[in-house]
Amino acid sequence: MSEALRPGRTFGDVVDAMRKPLHTADGWEFRPSIHALNPMIALSGFPADTSRKMAGAEAYPPEVDHPMLSGDMELEPGMTFALEPNYAFGQHLAYLGGTVIVGEDEPIELNPYTARILRAAGTPSCSVY
Repeated sequence: MSEALRPGRTFGDVVDAMRKPLHTADGWEFRPSIHALNPMIALSGFPADTSRKMAGAEAYPPEVDHPMLSGDMELEPGMTFALEPNYAFGQHLAYLGGTVIVGEDEPIELNPYTARILRAAGTPSCSVY
């Protein structure tokens, strides 16, 4: 994905790069996986058929497709994007992501820890009554 989020590429290139491993693993998109923060005109969208893959979804009205917005927008240094890959595999759903700026040569990740599962260790500092 970091190869796609570079000056001269398009927003659609980034969306395609994010979706490639998802489709390879037979997963599905739960909601938009990337959107622009600066400028606020781009959104990955998501296909409507994803809601039909969840148990019990048939009880609700079907959704319409949510198309990508600004897929042909060329990336420039300084543009900022929120990556929220909301992907599901079977009955398992994962939300990971972070904020990334298009740099002069490569993406600048602002908060790398939000894209990782962190483990806490230690004992509580207060007692429970």
